[in-house]
Amino acid sequence: MGFYQENTATQAAGNQLVQLLQREFQLTERDFSFTWLQLKENNVWGTSYLGEMPFYPASVVKLFYMVATFEWIKSRQLNMTPELQKALRAMIQDSSNDATSYIVDMLTDTTSGPEMKPQAFEIWLVRRRLVQEAFRHYRWPEFDRIVVTQKTWEDRPYGREHMSRLVPNNRNMLTTLAVSRLLLEIYQKNIVTPDSCEDMLELMYRPLENEPKNLVGSQRKGFLGEGLHRDCKLWSKAGWTSNCRHDAAIIQQGDNVTILTVFLNNAKAAENESILPKIARHVTANPI
Repeated sequence: MGFYQENTATQAAGNQLVQLLQREFQLTERDFSFTWLQLKENNVWGTSYLGEMPFYPASVVKLFYMVATFEWIKSRQLNMTPELQKALRAMIQDSSNDATSYIVDMLTDTTSGPEMKPQAFEIWLVRRRLVQEAFRHYRWPEFDRIVVTQKTWEDRPYGREHMSRLVPNNRNMLTTLAVSRLLLEIYQKNIVTPDSCEDMLELMYRPLENEPKNLVGSQRKGFLGEGLHRDCKLWSKAGWTSNCRHDAAIIQQGDNVTILTVFLNNAKAAENESILPKIARHVTANPI
């Protein structure tokens, strides 16, 4: 891929991880995908399995809404008010769907509500796609196949939100390559502004030194963070439903920096809280 280097050693590391998941967890093709990057000096090495294949991202999409928010602030389409700051923190740290709904409304000047007549709905759809179009403007090939148009829900969408789900190719879809590229650009402070990247990393930071009061809600238990030593630093955003379990993380262990995005794409894997911690232990013990 254009944004990282791959050689026989990284390919072998990727194949070893694929075999581990197939052997120990009986995962089959399309049950999982991953992109694994290693930052060494000024180089980015990597490997990927089904990294270009789009999957429903659950709450991992909130990373894209976070970046878009800082883009809108940079272009003065939004102001960083106390309410918006509070919503960003709730969306990323707590994975609040209510906060995400508020932010999507702010970004696109749309609202949820009853069904709409066709002409009004078409206008609404154009505005709801503004975030997706903003990522197209980066002209990074990893963003060519993503769909970033939908809110996230505790239950399910209703009214015009349900109407938008029925539009072909309009459901949120991300690839592990796209997510890893986004994390890399944030970490290297190459997206929006360096100060914005610092703010985004602060939102994503998950301290490992102490057990949080609510380990389940911390996006650590059952996710990559659970498999890390406490001397690591972790910046992450997880996503999960009854049919998927995903995590996207920047992991720093001493001078070693890993960027890892893993999508688990079936119901059995979604229930298994041991897979992602196992991956984290394997990757940090066997750096590329």
